[in-house]
Amino acid sequence: LVSPESLSANTATYFVTIESGLVILDTRYSDSADNSVAVLKIEYYLDPEEAYFMLQQDTPGEYVNINGQTVYYSTNIDRQSYAWLGNSTLITLSGYIEPEYGFQIFEELIRRYYGD
Repeated sequence: LVSPESLSANTATYFVTIESGLVILDTRYSDSADNSVAVLKIEYYLDPEEAYFMLQQDTPGEYVNINGQTVYYSTNIDRQSYAWLGNSTLITLSGYIEPEYGFQIFEELIRRYYGD
C-alpha cells in the first residue's frame, strides 16, 4: 500500500488536458515494475456547478470531515478513492492508499489550497 512518503519514491507521469471550460492536471504514480499504484487528478472548472456535478458519487462510501472540509471516501475491491471539491476545483486520488494516508494527503492538499 502507498504512503505519502512512498509516493515520492515512485515514478510519476504527468498529463495536462485543456478543454473548453476545464483544465485537468493528472499525475500517475507507478512502481519499479511500471504498475500503477495511485492517480492524483486536479480538475479546474470555469463553472462551479459543473465541478459540483462531477463530484457526485454513485459508489457507496462515506463523507469524512478534514479540518472543516468534506472528503468523500470509498473502496472498490482493494483500491481506495478520495474526492474533495473546493469552489470550482475538484481533487481526486485513487489507488492502493490506506485511509490513514489518504486523509493525510488530503489534509495537506486542503491546507495548501487555502494557503495556510
